[in-house]
Amino acid sequence: MPPNVPSYGNGEKRAKITNQLFDKLDDWIADVNSRASTTYEKELIANNLLCEQNIYERQYENPPRGGLPYDQSLYSVVLLGKTVCAGYALGFCAMMNAMNIDTTVALSRTHAWNVVRVDDGNHYAVDVCWNDTDSTPAYVNDYLNIGEGIMSETNSRRESHTYEKPYDAWIPAIAKENYNPEEDDFRQTSDRLRNLRIQESSSTSVTLAWDEAAGPHMNHSHRFEAAVFTDTSRSEILYSKKASETSFTFEPLNPNTSYEFGIRLYCNRDDYTTGWTCLTVTTADGEPKKLTALPGNIETVYQNTTQAQSSWSSGIRSTTTSEVCQYTDSTCTQMKAGYPQTPSSDRGHNWTGLEEGKTYYFGIRLSRKIGVERIYSDWVNFSYTHESASSEEEVPSEGEALAAPTNIRPMSLYTTKTYAMIAWDKVSGATGYEVNIYEDAEHSGEPQIVQLPTGNTFSLHSLEVGTTYYLSIRAVKDDAGQTVYSEWVDYSYRHIGHS
Repeated sequence: MPPNVPSYGNGEKRAKITNQLFDKLDDWIADVNSRASTTYEKELIANNLLCEQNIYERQYENPPRGGLPYDQSLYSVVLLGKTVCAGYALGFCAMMNAMNIDTTVALSRTHAWNVVRVDDGNHYAVDVCWNDTDSTPAYVNDYLNIGEGIMSETNSRRESHTYEKPYDAWIPAIAKENYNPEEDDFRQTSDRLRNLRIQESSSTSVTLAWDEAAGPHMNHSHRFEAAVFTDTSRSEILYSKKASETSFTFEPLNPNTSYEFGIRLYCNRDDYTTGWTCLTVTTADGEPKKLTALPGNIETVYQNTTQAQSSWSSGIRSTTTSEVCQYTDSTCTQMKAGYPQTPSSDRGHNWTGLEEGKTYYFGIRLSRKIGVERIYSDWVNFSYTHESASSEEEVPSEGEALAAPTNIRPMSLYTTKTYAMIAWDKVSGATGYEVNIYEDAEHSGEPQIVQLPTGNTFSLHSLEVGTTYYLSIRAVKDDAGQTVYSEWVDYSYRHIGHS
């Protein structure tokens, strides 16, 4: 006997291990009976259980060492969790016959599997060994209740399921076609998940766990979808993500907040999803998570008699967005109706409806979507007095004229379904550019004004495919303290998108 391999030559040891084996096997059989009422359900759940509890002993395929001394036995599949085809077949046969389902072990020259008598009176092949994936999920039940096709000439491995003489004398004939389960075969089992429960919970995260069901789509490769719904009606999804395991962590969450969670199975092969299995969870008390970064370098510039432009930097990665607000007075405690708002560009906002000579109180904060929740920085508040600008600011200086931008074009490499980057050739002497965005080709109405301090590109966000956007672009330079502008150049961009 090789080292580290137990020997059961002693009768007392054999009795002890035999009792352990049948105690565990009885538990498996009781579990299957509690979850199934039809022959097909019992086959399916027993097959899945054996696959989940075992891995294939691949050392068996590496002679001359061979596999474990017990890998051809019922002992290996029940107590060792590592077996070969014979172990799978013996375990399945023992479980099925204990549940009054006629089952036998079939043998070829190189393989072992099962033949089962199903409720239609026919016999079918079941190969638990070939159904075991040793991965996630643990099974793909392509060899459950297979007809003569398992031995057809088109099957490259037909010899594995061709009975070896003289054992074929006591193996019943296999049905010509595969068995197709019907609705009556699923009296208890369904694809809907079971025992959805809280595994862990804190003020900012919840981990849910669940048990897999044994419905028909569990036979195929599948995953799960975890979702948070917007409210108790569960009619609209706020957030969802795919999961491969039977647990999922939702984070970050807000403390002392009630959430509607849902989990469902989906199978790409059949384009199939189950209904949601849902659970309401309230997080524990705690402090809300907050962005520590703040908007910086805030600068507000007069645009015209009714508009001003604020710009700022975030100091953190570009996935961070911003929000702006306007307050009713200098205490910055009461926001005006309609605020907060999303700014008109990533790092800038055009304030409208202003009056010259009047002081306004604004606020800017950063935000980022992380997992389920959007988290925010503190507000950075500031005041701005809308003073008249000199009319000479819009007049080119007597110095060298500034050329207008040319070769305006979209950059196809940076175009997505909702995003486009517009570029133009750099203008000699320009220190920056201005871009106006209009709603129509006539450039009617107030434009959305965007100031670009440097660079000859401009990003358009939240675009809709098939929509045309109208822009005006001009170059800007500072000439001895006086701002010099080029002529405006109009440009229209039709968004085709790129998936």
